[in-house]
Amino acid sequence: MHPVWQVKQGVQIDGEYYIDRANCFGSSASFAIFVSVNSLVAWIAKHKRGVTRLMIYVDNSSGVTLSNDLDLYEPYNFPCPAPQAALL
Repeated sequence: MHPVWQVKQGVQIDGEYYIDRANCFGSSASFAIFVSVNSLVAWIAKHKRGVTRLMIYVDNSSGVTLSNDLDLYEPYNFPCPAPQAALL
């Protein structure tokens, strides 16, 4: 983790504070691995599943659509924006 971010990685265990200097997955390569996997998911969503207006920044996947462009996300029986339902 970047030294500036380490201050936010304090973890209290048995009353003592520890700073996670690697990552919550225990490796300094975790970020690169996560971004690679997230990029692959975004590529599949865009090129194989036709999800449009998808925007990715590090660990955030978002997009824009009209307020009435809703689809039912069936696993939760919940209406959500159509591109989000397709991505999920």
